[in-house]
Formats: sequence, C-alpha cells, structure tokens
Amino acid sequence: MKRIATLGIVWLAFVLATAAMSAQDLGANYGVNVTTGIVYGTATRFDGGTDTLKLDLYTPVGDANTQRPLMIWIHGGGFVQGNRTEMDAACRAFTRIGFACATVSYRLGFYPPPPLSNPFAADSVEVIRAVYRAVQDVKGAMRFLAGRAATDSTDVSRVVLAGVSAGAITAIHVAFADDDERPECTRSAPALSFPGQAPIQRGDMGSFDGTLHTDKPLPRIAAVVNMLGAIDDTTWIDADESVPMYSYHQTGDPIVGCKKERGLYNFPLNVGGNYPYLFGTCLIEQRMQNLFGSTPDRKTWIYDGVNHDLHDATAIIIDGAIWLVELLKKPTTVGDEPQTRQSITIAPQPADDVVRIRADHPFASLMVVDLQGRTLRSVNVGARDHALSLEGLASGMYMLRIDGTSLPLVVR
Repeated sequence: MKRIATLGIVWLAFVLATAAMSAQDLGANYGVNVTTGIVYGTATRFDGGTDTLKLDLYTPVGDANTQRPLMIWIHGGGFVQGNRTEMDAACRAFTRIGFACATVSYRLGFYPPPPLSNPFAADSVEVIRAVYRAVQDVKGAMRFLAGRAATDSTDVSRVVLAGVSAGAITAIHVAFADDDERPECTRSAPALSFPGQAPIQRGDMGSFDGTLHTDKPLPRIAAVVNMLGAIDDTTWIDADESVPMYSYHQTGDPIVGCKKERGLYNFPLNVGGNYPYLFGTCLIEQRMQNLFGSTPDRKTWIYDGVNHDLHDATAIIIDGAIWLVELLKKPTTVGDEPQTRQSITIAPQPADDVVRIRADHPFASLMVVDLQGRTLRSVNVGARDHALSLEGLASGMYMLRIDGTSLPLVVR
C-alpha cells in the first residue's frame, strides 16, 4: 500500500535545525533519555479486538528543571497506518533543548468494502469514527502523562500537541472538538452489511474524552503544532477557544486539502470516494482570523505548492521552533516581582550576507558557533541593535550566542 504521508526527510531536518538550539529556560544541548513501550491503557478496536496503547517518553539528561514543557507528538498515516517511532527524531530534537516529549500510539483501522483493504473505507462514517477513536486515545495519554508529571518533571500548564497529517487532524480535534459537537455517527450509525457476512453493528462510542484515566483532569493545551492537518467543521472552533497554533499547509495538497476537500481526494482509484469532507488549514486560518484577528500566538504558513509535505523543511521547522520557544517562555521571578524575559530577534532567517540582531536590552557580545562547538566569530557590541556580517561563512546551520542566550542561525 502506498504510504499516505512520506515525511521522513522532515525529521532529519528537525534534528539539524534544533540540535544546537537553546533559548532562556529551555536549556542547551542536553542528552536524551528514552523510555519505550510505556502502556497507558487498552481500548477496543474497530473490529471488536483490544489494542494495548503505548507511548515512548523522552526526557533531557542533565537538566535540573522540574517544570519542563511537555510536547506530545502524534504520527500520521491516514488513521490506518504509521507508528509512534516515526516521531523519534522530532522528540529527540525538542528534548535536547529542554522539553519532555512523548510520542503516542493510537487505534488504527476501519472497515473497508470487501474485497478491498485500507485505505479504502466502507463509508464516511468509518473514517469519522476512526478520527474519534484517535482523539479519545490521545486525551487518555494526556491525562496519563499529567498523572505522572512530578515523576517526569513536566509542567502540565505547558502541554503542546504536535502532529503531521492524520496526527495533526487528531491534535486539532483534541484542542477544539467538544461533546456538544460530536458527529451523530459516533452516537449511532447504520449497521454495515456486506454480502455473505452478518451485519456489523456500530453503536455509541461514548464521550470525546474516552474512558482512559478519566479520574484525572485533562491538562491545559498551551499550543498546537499543525503540519498538514484539518478539522471536520471549522464552526467547532469557538470564540472562547483561542488556542495558540503554528500551522503549515500547501494550497494544492492532494491528500489533506488546504480548503474543503474529501480526505485523500486526489488519490488514484478513487480511494477517497467514501471519505468525509475536511476543512484544511486555509479555512481554519480564515475562521481564526474572523474570530480573533491576527495575533502573535498564531502563525500560519500557507505555501503555493501541490505536495503533502514541507517545501523547505529546515526553514519551516526553525521558524516553528523559534515561535514555540518564545511562546512557552516563563517569566523569571526576582523576590516577589515577576520579570519579563528579555526578547531577542534575528532576521532574516535564513540569511545571506548580513543578519540583524535586535534586543530589548543592550547586549555585550555575540558569537557565531558551528555545530561542533567551535567559535567562528566573536564581536563586542554594547548596544541593542547590531548588523553582523556573514562574509566567509559557508552555507549551513550555526548557533548565534548572544550573552547568555543561544539562537539558531541559518546561512544560505
């Protein structure tokens, strides 16, 4: 079966873009401890069997911070394939800069029309119910991880849901879909009838919250990272749901449309013919603009392309990572008075001949360091604004150290 989301090279770019990146309390280049195969629950599959649901947990080595932001990565695969291990590189990259990360498995699959197999769907109800199962599982994983926050040194007020394709669809629904917006087909649906088989009953799936760890509250979602995702209905985004979100989509994405399209709408053999319509990032952004206008806690990158992929993975990942780190910075405290973190911007990114560094405070010096830790350039500044010449630097990834802060620098 053709892979529904081919994004392997993206995660290589993630590692290159973020391995040396650090900012304020989100640390330096930490080691990574990985605990695999943690069982967070069991749940009933579409066919009546039972799935044992697992996650892998990544924590930074040598980080004394007891309040790390928690980033939960959700893999893609059209709700019929994919594996949590595909998010390994992304988890490692963010753990190196001080996040705790988890990548979760969720229930996959739905009934296809005989004699076909997935990704063909018997009807649109089957796909909607598959998304619903994924949402229930991820919410269960979130509550499970919140319950062990003290053990993992995580801050459950700073939980980020991040996903690609089906994973992004799941993350968006976790953030915005409420029980009063449940599709009717998750309450009851006509039985499936196939020649020569007994009818397959499809009953009430229960609450969006599912049944896992419901004795614990769902942690607050501080942000969503949406790569190539969509939602069943943009009206599910309510005026009181201004969740910060970083989004990327291509206008001609043939698998998850940026506007209103059936899932897999441009797949051969009419694979998506029985899929429901989805509202992609273009329409999600339009809805959020109407509700909230343009705000710093939302960034959307719409690219005029025709692929289900990232057109410039390095630039997109750096942009998203910087946005996320800035969003999640916590204020420091001196005595009883909170102190706002100092802000530093570097532009353009990627840069050609000159990069401009601006801060809200005078900074004494800056250094350009390569990924092997070698200092290639050092400048005394003593000002809030400095134009740094990049003459002689080869194209590639560097780290810009500004007093005690490090930020990524990409030279074209």
